[in-house]
Amino acid sequence: MKRPILVTLVLSTLGAAAGAIAAPLLSFLATTVAQASLPEGRVGYFFDPSEFAVAGAIGIPILAWLLMRRVPLWRAISEPTIGAGIGLLAALVSIPFLHTPPMVQPICILAGMLGAATRLRYAHRTPASVETQPVGDAAAAS
Repeated sequence: MKRPILVTLVLSTLGAAAGAIAAPLLSFLATTVAQASLPEGRVGYFFDPSEFAVAGAIGIPILAWLLMRRVPLWRAISEPTIGAGIGLLAALVSIPFLHTPPMVQPICILAGMLGAATRLRYAHRTPASVETQPVGDAAAAS
């Protein structure tokens, strides 16, 4: 198997695992935040682990190849997942104040993931061209 295909399969598998693990955690956090901010009744959020696994299996390899080529693998998986959680929590907290439509949650989740991936891209970019030190007489003159 060629190396890029193998790396993509590993990224896809790890992205699916991260999505499946993140779903129950985000369900718990979302329900906690919604109950704290919506006093009119019990609100329960449940995010399906299989849907998050599919999203992670597709999304993480795309983000990794497009934005995070030089990022360590554990950071390429964990930080966009954390960014998605922060986006979700921001959307849930804003519901009682802004009366946001339902599409705000997926947009905030995507914005959190892309924000984390973009931050990683710039944190791990290679420096532009590094000038070489002068050699010989030029080094002595300077």
